[in-house]
Amino acid sequence: MIDRGESWGCTSGGVSPPKKRTSAGGARFRTEALSGGIQKWSVEHYKRLLDIAAAPPAGLYRIVTDEGDGRTWLATPDYQRIAAFKKPAVDPKPSLFSGRLLGASSLLCLFDHRA
Repeated sequence: MIDRGESWGCTSGGVSPPKKRTSAGGARFRTEALSGGIQKWSVEHYKRLLDIAAAPPAGLYRIVTDEGDGRTWLATPDYQRIAAFKKPAVDPKPSLFSGRLLGASSLLCLFDHRA
């Protein structure tokens, strides 16, 4: 029988059984994670045009806002800015933004994840 409080490690040879030191850490993490209240998140969908001549490759991107000038940017997962939006994304509540380019287009599907 598996103790659900134990954590299993992955190795090149497959899955290894949990170690005593990781078991306590896993149990502590589970207790702390479950002790807080559960938040309800909603997702809003928007479309925005990028202020760029040639569209970046299709895929998922981060959306970041420059606190200095307020411009909204399409960025790589490591926060390298690719292109600014023609119209900024407004963030009235704390939220997480992500975006998806669906092909050779500068039209971005913007996802606003809010708690």
